[in-house]
Amino acid sequence: MFLCYRYVVGRKAKSSLPTNWPILGMIPALLKNNGRLHDHATDVVEQSGGTFLFKGPWFANMDMMVTADPPNVHYILTENFPNFDKGPEFNEIFDVFGDGIFGAEYESWESQRKVIKALMMQPRFQELVATTNWNKVETV
Repeated sequence: MFLCYRYVVGRKAKSSLPTNWPILGMIPALLKNNGRLHDHATDVVEQSGGTFLFKGPWFANMDMMVTADPPNVHYILTENFPNFDKGPEFNEIFDVFGDGIFGAEYESWESQRKVIKALMMQPRFQELVATTNWNKVETV
């Protein structure tokens, strides 16, 4: 087992793509990168061309498609959102999102999106965002 591990680790030394281990899936890569999880996720998505299939443990039903590819995100969020339902597993894993726009299914998401879009189009909101960003840039 140790030799197999060393072979895989040595073979993928320059790759951030996680190994899909039998039984455990890609969970060991998450644990290994626990202190830099966001940076690791960014590395994985960059090396995979923008879209990546995360495989969880075989017994946990945690497989997830992750995308940061702008055309894919645009298609999912504006063209064909009803076909990309999250399902009950998503709500169990990401219950912190609740029923807000990031956790909602199509009908609820659509009404929330309209409200948020109307808010974001308000000149006062846009001015607040611009001022806040400018102040943040000046302090950094």
